[in-house]
Amino acid sequence: MKNFIFKGIHFQHEEASRASELANAKTEHPNDIWKSRQLAFLSEASAGRNPRPQILSSHLAKHNTCGVFDYGGGSGWTLTLMESLGYPLQERVIIETSQSISWFKDLNPSLKWVNEGETDLIKEIASNTVFYSNSCIQYLQNYKDSLTNLLLHRWTHVIFEDLPNFSDRDIWTLQQYYGFWNPYHFFKVDDFTNFVESLGYELILKQNYIDSFPENWDYAIQDKSSSLEPNFPLSVIFKRK
Repeated sequence: MKNFIFKGIHFQHEEASRASELANAKTEHPNDIWKSRQLAFLSEASAGRNPRPQILSSHLAKHNTCGVFDYGGGSGWTLTLMESLGYPLQERVIIETSQSISWFKDLNPSLKWVNEGETDLIKEIASNTVFYSNSCIQYLQNYKDSLTNLLLHRWTHVIFEDLPNFSDRDIWTLQQYYGFWNPYHFFKVDDFTNFVESLGYELILKQNYIDSFPENWDYAIQDKSSSLEPNFPLSVIFKRK
């Protein structure tokens, strides 16, 4: 029998947040599991092995890039992988929560670490710098407010990976993570890309992040009386206009 990874259909973050509180009344967030997985990713990346799908390396192979800012970069495994694969970057920056920085900064001191609440301290960026985010935007309470502030820095390219995708609707649901239910945002992808383009960027690539789901999980969004089948998540790249 397959395990359900999503449940409930909501149209605002506040609704999904209240549902999450009820679903997790007797459950603590599995921070230790997430931390252990991030450390495993970092170990793989340090050895030059790719622990998760990503198109950043192929992008760097095609473009002269001075730096990458990884928003929600966890342990810093993606930028560590880029170094292991031989892509020299003058600036490698992780934007993360204070908790994550306390866990991983000392393990990866060659990276620059910026608290997500202090991104206003990023005053200037070099030319040919990429803003990158993998599996993060879907957890933000208000992605438009966050991205408006971040993307005003006029990055050369902006890359989002593992972007949850519905073609005709924008919804919130709950995602199971080792027994804990997190609010999770599925985007009406045309609305998402139009918003990023309104900030001064142009969509230049849209492709599936993965082409199949793990067989032991059911990715349909289960509601009381129906279920929705999401599209495969996306990788998208924008360039500055």
